[in-house]
Amino acid sequence: MSGEYFEEDENLGKAVDARLLRRLWAFVRPHARWLAFSTLALAVVSLLDLLPVHLLREAVDGPIARRLRGEIGEEEFRGALLSLVGVFGLALTGAFALRTSSPSRCPTTTATP
Repeated sequence: MSGEYFEEDENLGKAVDARLLRRLWAFVRPHARWLAFSTLALAVVSLLDLLPVHLLREAVDGPIARRLRGEIGEEEFRGALLSLVGVFGLALTGAFALRTSSPSRCPTTTATP
């Protein structure tokens, strides 16, 4: 489009600098515990999301592959597969519980008169 006007940003410095972060920290400091807790919870939920994929890989590369190669018997295969299915179910249940937990324990701020 030949009629449009495009202007470059004049801010050529850092997008985030130390002075800005110090000013922002004054507002974040009262909620630092909740910030740390939520960051940790995010890491835990992210790891739980990866667990089912890892367990599926272990099932395919482990007992299923050994059974197809004829290295293990039917009983050992069933036991290994059943234990992997149980752990898989627990992982999905834990991830579901974390995602649907009630936010009633989160702090709320109220305006002071």
